[in-house]
Amino acid sequence: MVVTRSLDIDTAISRVRILRDIRDSLGAEGIVEVYRIRTLLELSCIACWMHAVVSFIWNVFRRRAIPLQCVLYSARAEAKRLSRQIASGGFDAVYLDSVRSVSLLRALRKRAPNLRVTVDFDDLMSRRMSLLAENGWPIQLGHVRKYFPAAISRTIEGRWSRVIARFESHALRRVEEEVCKTTQAVVLISPWEAQLLRRRLSGSHADVFGMLPACRVTVNSTTLRQPVRFVFIGSDTNGQNQQSIDYLLQLWQRVNPEACLHVYGRQRRVYENIPKVILHGFVDDVCDVYTEDSILILPVFRPGGIKTKLLEAWAHARPALVNPLALEGVDVGEYPLALSEDKWNSYISEPSAYTVAWMRAAEIGNRFVMNHLCPEEISERWRQIVGVSKGRQGCHVDPSNLE
Repeated sequence: MVVTRSLDIDTAISRVRILRDIRDSLGAEGIVEVYRIRTLLELSCIACWMHAVVSFIWNVFRRRAIPLQCVLYSARAEAKRLSRQIASGGFDAVYLDSVRSVSLLRALRKRAPNLRVTVDFDDLMSRRMSLLAENGWPIQLGHVRKYFPAAISRTIEGRWSRVIARFESHALRRVEEEVCKTTQAVVLISPWEAQLLRRRLSGSHADVFGMLPACRVTVNSTTLRQPVRFVFIGSDTNGQNQQSIDYLLQLWQRVNPEACLHVYGRQRRVYENIPKVILHGFVDDVCDVYTEDSILILPVFRPGGIKTKLLEAWAHARPALVNPLALEGVDVGEYPLALSEDKWNSYISEPSAYTVAWMRAAEIGNRFVMNHLCPEEISERWRQIVGVSKGRQGCHVDPSNLE
């Protein structure tokens, strides 16, 4: 298992929690070795930098540009080190984290052309970059920001963001298709984005799977204690959360409901005091968020991926008031609280008038998590896809049977 970030960091990051779950799933029936690809910025290797720069320029002239986020993980010394260790390690299969590991994949294919490889894209990054460019949303460096000087980070996430996003969108599209033609399986967290990728591909290619994250039902009683409160969880260091928080604060300021809005998560911005809005900061246990009087309120303005906070609320038998975009990739069927934002005012100002809808939504969501996201079943699906399930190693798995 090769990852692009440490698995020993903050568990508040949902991607890290998902990677840990995958590691544990694969290790349930065998031994898992975890390697991490180091970025160019972590290595004191002038030769690696020179090779990466020359390779990037050469591929731009050939009109086969390498995405900048892939260049970041393209250190030749790292690809050689890891491909040598993996090829000589006697492994049955390899899991690679994200499209950014394409340089390692290329090196690995030279050393071990017959080794079964699964690449976990998480989100369809070419689509995300395209949406950023089209809408003028800023790029966010995420967990690699710490490796950049502050001035460069501000430039990338600021004035050059749109140009970079447009470049990345086109370059990533080509690399995603390359990965699909050189591996046995590709996984995305969203079944909807898995369908989008399949439609793009032609000829022989990897099986493409949409795999929702595992989520265990912790509460199955759909009681709703009065008076209710509305909750949102997420840090404004994430652009999507930032948009959601801004919208909710404006909504509470405009409607001025009796019910309180409780916002959980580390926030880097300073917010003005708004009546009935309470900022809690980081919370260790989401059980403290999804209490019996809580309703998740989730406005989503950016397509892509899966909203894990929605699944967590349902796992705690909490209703969620969402706009339709929040349900992308989650085939929950008829959901009574998937409403456009212009219909939310009465729901937050008079929540007691919608008790039946709250209860019905909580029941539907809770049942969805119970029936589709059972951790034991998700773990077995991962073992089947990667090819390490007992008795089914390296087998072909029909993607339609796993979605």
